[in-house]
Amino acid sequence: MDGNRVIAKILKTERVGWMAALPAQSLIDVAAQEGIRPIICRHERTGVNMADGFSRVMNRKGFGVFTMQTAPGAKNAQGGVAHAFADSIPILLLAGGQRRIRSQRHPLFESVENHLGI
Repeated sequence: MDGNRVIAKILKTERVGWMAALPAQSLIDVAAQEGIRPIICRHERTGVNMADGFSRVMNRKGFGVFTMQTAPGAKNAQGGVAHAFADSIPILLLAGGQRRIRSQRHPLFESVENHLGI
């Protein structure tokens, strides 16, 4: 079992029924096979806002999920992440990762460092 399948099964266990998604992320197809409906958006900020809005409507009884590609996808999502963070809104962002052969090579956008301000 690969990592995407494990993530999809965990999301299904947590009763996630849909997730906002931006193409070029391998999790989308695997999640759809597990019964999680992907809703494709045209920009990362829109996907984050969809997850944010869902979390707000659920009033902490559920959370929004957004998956996007690594590097530029995670960077474009940063404005929406800051907005959700400022309002203490729980969202789950699943950025794709670099292939092992590309890890630790410059230039890469490091999501964790930028989103958490490390």
